Amino acid sequence: MDIILCATENHKKIVLYLYPNLKGKVYTIKEYANEDSNDLDIDDPWGMDIETYRKCFKELYDNIKIINEKGKRE
Repeated sequence: MDIILCATENHKKIVLYLYPNLKGKVYTIKEYANEDSNDLDIDDPWGMDIETYRKCFKELYDNIKIINEKGKRE
C-alpha cells in the first residue's frame, strides 16, 4: 500500500487540496502511528536551539519506529 506521510496537518491539507484523489492515503506521521494526541504535528526545529532539535528527533524516531513495527505486522 502506498501512503504519504506528512510532518504537519497543514502539509496534509495542502497535499489533499492539490490531489484530492489521494484521500485515505495521506496521513501525518503521528496520525499514522496512532498517536493518541490532539497535536498531530511534528514542529520544524529550523533555527531553534539544540533541545528543540532533540525533541523533534525523538518524535520522529519514536513514531517511525511504531510505523515500522506496524508495517511488519501487515
